[in-house]
Amino acid sequence: MHPSQVVVNSDTTLFPGTCCGGIYVKKGTATLSTGTYILVGGGIGTQNSNSNITGTGVFIYNTYSSSNSYAGIYCKANSTINLTAAASGTYGGVLYMADRNYTGSEPTESFQGGPASTFEGTIYAPKSLVQFAGNPSMSLSHYTILVAYDISLVGTGNINNDYSVLTGGTPIQQVGMVE
Repeated sequence: MHPSQVVVNSDTTLFPGTCCGGIYVKKGTATLSTGTYILVGGGIGTQNSNSNITGTGVFIYNTYSSSNSYAGIYCKANSTINLTAAASGTYGGVLYMADRNYTGSEPTESFQGGPASTFEGTIYAPKSLVQFAGNPSMSLSHYTILVAYDISLVGTGNINNDYSVLTGGTPIQQVGMVE
């Protein structure tokens, strides 16, 4: 467990666990090892083109506590982010989950990145504005599933639906849009 915010200033490998205060990548690449990351306040974010995040087989749960305020994901448009959910297991196919019990004002979960960025998996943020901007190359991802209160798409990113990499295929049994 990390009792305070993890700040990455050079190429660093991070390991699954709980992080109070979130993860902020200022410079270098933060490599998330396979597993579950629980962020208690602070969220996860990047600073600029010299700050990158990569990880395969990861599940990120973003929550808060009385001493650590909720903050969403905020990856800057000129960063390179390559995150892939696990293909099987308890959270197979889920990349990012925002705390569904959050009662504050609508938070923003900003999935940005340059043309080499990918977000493969389900992004579950039912009380958030989920933004895709900065032209992340979702066409490099097999699939991306969005569950959000609001969605904002800016730029030329694509979203695919090739679930062949998941054990059991598509997790979506019914599609709907509620306005």
